[in-house]
Formats: sequence, structure tokens, C-alpha cells
Amino acid sequence: VPNTISLDDMKRYKDRISSAIAVGFLYKDAQNKVMLDLKDGMNHLGNTMQANQGSVNKTLYGNLHNNGHVILGRINDPSGMYKIPPGPMNYDQAAPRDPVFFRWHKFIDNLFEEHRSNLPYQNVQDLVFDGISIESFSVKLEPSEEDKEKLEKSKVFSETENHFYTHMENKWYKIYNSNATDEGGDSDYSSASVSQKALNHIPFSYEIKVKNDNKHEQNIVFRIFLAPEIDEGGPLDHSRTMFVELDKFVVSVKKGTKTIKRQDNQSSVILHPQPTVEDIATKDGPLRGDCMCGWPLNLLVPRGTAAGMRGNIYVMASDWNKDGQDPYSGMEGSASYCGKQGAKYPDKRPMGFPFDRLVVNRDGSSPVGTLGEFVEAVPNSFSEKVTITFLDKWPIQEKREDGKRASRQRDRQKGE
Repeated sequence: VPNTISLDDMKRYKDRISSAIAVGFLYKDAQNKVMLDLKDGMNHLGNTMQANQGSVNKTLYGNLHNNGHVILGRINDPSGMYKIPPGPMNYDQAAPRDPVFFRWHKFIDNLFEEHRSNLPYQNVQDLVFDGISIESFSVKLEPSEEDKEKLEKSKVFSETENHFYTHMENKWYKIYNSNATDEGGDSDYSSASVSQKALNHIPFSYEIKVKNDNKHEQNIVFRIFLAPEIDEGGPLDHSRTMFVELDKFVVSVKKGTKTIKRQDNQSSVILHPQPTVEDIATKDGPLRGDCMCGWPLNLLVPRGTAAGMRGNIYVMASDWNKDGQDPYSGMEGSASYCGKQGAKYPDKRPMGFPFDRLVVNRDGSSPVGTLGEFVEAVPNSFSEKVTITFLDKWPIQEKREDGKRASRQRDRQKGE
């Protein structure tokens, strides 16, 4: 691939996709067009940029996203002349370790944003869930006993509400030398423990107080987002693409008021535990993993700053009987980012909803102003200011304690 795809090819594919977005359709062939409409346009565009089986026309639009990874991964030796191994961008599992990964995906995201800007605006009235209101929403810190000891040693004042704390720690892994042989010629599967410094956060939970004024029980999906704080009074549309989904889950709420608590390790965006070599050898735990898709739990919260980075956390409640592909099935596992194998994406709403498109006021004359005005117009939503503090003096464990730390981390991912 590297010596057959040129930068000129990539530019042509990009220009053709941009032109298709601008006119609102892709060419399936010389006589047939596929419209990039609100209902199916994002799927057609995504399949075409990914060049999978759903691509509208691979010959015309190429394989922009994947070939970008390959070209960047092999940039030191494009033709393979010097036999230099490809860089991280060449591999799905390693690509995010290369800083250029984020530049490349921002470029891809901007193409999708071009498409969204051509779609009809969302009217704020369409986001209202009649009879449902959110009365309060907060983040509660839930440090483990070990975290409490370290907080005390660090002399860090710990606000327990609407405050995230992040820190560096050593993550331990066991690696196996499966290719080595001993003097007798038998394979040596000996292992070694290695560590790597990684970001993590002190555990937390969400607490949502929701009121149902309807006569009947309502099937509600809660959508939680985090965004950096922008200038006071800044337009919502300027920060719309900064909102990152932290969780999405479904709860049935009877008439009256209900308080809902949700742990961070239950998130619908995170990668859930996969079986290790030890699990398979000892038959302890699941012997088969899921799709290996999802965001790492330890990276759920951004690093923040030592002085405290300010942000906003937001939740919206919407009707799962209308939004869900199957109202009787929720967002289990890593469904927010990964969907469900062998089934349609469980949420009928676009990814990023309600921040996927510009939101206008009730009469459609102008965009909704600030986030505060948005929440005021949509009572089934709530926003709260939060702070993200990086604990730069957090004690880092330099030696492994018989695998206990690794076990605790896996238990947290399992929700135990």
C-alpha cells in the first residue's frame, strides 16, 4: 500500500469527499447519486471514508482514513527500501501513542463537521422531554482507602463534590518470552513484570435527581458530557464540538422523584476487562473477551492542571422508547463508542447528540446562546461547573506489591 498510494491520490480523494459534502450527495456511479441527508447521510459518508463494504464508491473516493494511517506510519521509509519497521500509526492498537494520531483524526473529524453544518438545525423545542425535569446533578468523589492515605500524605485538600482529581501511577503488566528456548530446546514461557507510568483518576460517581410528572413510568436515557469552560457568555455553538461523552445509560423512572447514582467504572464508553494469559491458564474469570473496543477507564477524565482546570459537566434525559433501537435493551458494555456486534447501533440519535448540530431557539430565528440558556430552555437537562486538578505530588509506587495493585485496577474495571 505505501508505494502505491501517493499524496496526490490522497488530495484527490479528500477534494472529492469535500465536494460531495458541499453538494449533498455521493456518486454511486455516473447515473446514480446517494444523498447525504439527515437520516442516512452520516452512515454513507462514514462508510465511504472508511472504505468498508458500505462504501458508496471505493474507486472514486478511495480509502482516505486508513491510508492516512499507513502513510504516516511508514513516513520514514515509504517504499520499504531500508526495511525500517512502520511506526505506531500503522497499527490500530498502537496508533494513539503517536501524537500525529490526534492531528489526523482532527482532520477527519473536520470533514464530518462540514457535513453536519449542512444538515438542518435542531430546534430547542424538539429536545424537550415533556413531564421530565432534572432537579440536580453532581459528581461525588469516592476515593479508595489507598487513595485517602495518599491524599493525606500529599497534603491535598480534597473537595468531594464536582471536583475531579487525576494523577500519575505505575501500571504493571506481565510479558511472556514465548519465542525463547532453553538449552534443551524446549520453549521457555517465562514471564517478567514491567511497569509504565500512566494517567489515572480518583474514582467518582454521578448523582442525578430526576422528576417524572407523567402518569406512567418513563424509560429514560441519560447522556453525560464533559467540556472545558469557555469564556463567560460565549455562544454554545463555539464550544459544541468540545463536549465529550462520558457515559450513556438507561433507567426506568416511575411517577415522582428519583435519585440515580452511577459509578465511573460503569461507563458505556470504556473498554471493559479482557482475559489475560493467567485467566486462560487458570480458567479464572472470562475466557473470551468482547470486541476489544472502548476507551481506557484510566483515561476517562482529562489530565487537567495543577492549578485546577475549569469545565462544565452536562446531562440530558431523553425518551429511550423513541431513541432506542430496542427500548428493552440499554447501552451495556462499551456500546457508546463501539455499538453492539451483529446489531444496529443501539441509539437512533446521532453520536454526540444533542451537540452534534447547531441548536436554534423555538422560533428558529437564531442559535441558542450560552450553555446556561440551553439548560433553561431544556428542563430535562442540567449543567454544573467542575474543576479538574492534576495531583503532581501524588506518590508513585515504584515496586510491585505481588500483583495487588494490578488486581485492584481490574476489580475496579469489573465494577466489583
